[in-house]
Amino acid sequence: AELLETLSERLAASAGAACHANAASVSAVLRALRVPPEFAVGTLRLSTGRHTTLEEVALAADLIAEEARRQWGQGDGAAGKVSDSGPS
Repeated sequence: AELLETLSERLAASAGAACHANAASVSAVLRALRVPPEFAVGTLRLSTGRHTTLEEVALAADLIAEEARRQWGQGDGAAGKVSDSGPS
């Protein structure tokens, strides 16, 4: 929840199925894939559109990884550093 809250100003993401965005449950897709519940509750749902660029996808991945490292206290945040001009 903290990860999503921190990234909410720069990235559109959620922690559940699109049809159950306000419920804290494991999606039918993750259950069908037999993802263990302890992992499934920690998944992120990301969506792209027809006009989403590869650079935007790379930037989103970098933002998520950098914030996750920061929250877990791993590293100094230099790895995968993202600049205003895009991923490095």
